[in-house]
Amino acid sequence: MNETRQQPALIGLDGIAEFYQKPPNTIYSWKRRGKFGQPDAEVAGKAIWYANRFRDPGNDRDIDLGERPPLPPLMGIADVAKAFDVKVNAVEKWSLRTRDSDDDTPRPPEPRWVISYTPIWLPDDWRPFAEATHRPYDPPPERGGRPALRSRPRGTK
Repeated sequence: MNETRQQPALIGLDGIAEFYQKPPNTIYSWKRRGKFGQPDAEVAGKAIWYANRFRDPGNDRDIDLGERPPLPPLMGIADVAKAFDVKVNAVEKWSLRTRDSDDDTPRPPEPRWVISYTPIWLPDDWRPFAEATHRPYDPPPERGGRPALRSRPRGTK
């Protein structure tokens, strides 16, 4: 995380539930009814918004639905696995295998965010790991504008 620009604060549905001190089912219902507007991104099937859209924990109507700058490409575990052309469990094992290791084993990057229990990285976070392990790495390209929202994971019908 040696990037000089500050990363935006992001929030998922669980964070919104905590912010408003409401049960998660209430928040999920509000999302289905469109109360929060379109998510600013979606990673691993999780909707994500800029946290500053939600301004007053005592007033659930004070939500900024205005335009925000597009987020950079965000990657969940499945996206990382695709970029390295490995299975998801391989990415999970990299972290477990190297966490307690005292040797010089290259360590995967820590997530920039963990939103609704989902680790999230920027594509450049994984470049040093790819170089250190000599693994081919093909991250998603930079996208212009709002990231495409996927209603289902890639590769499913």
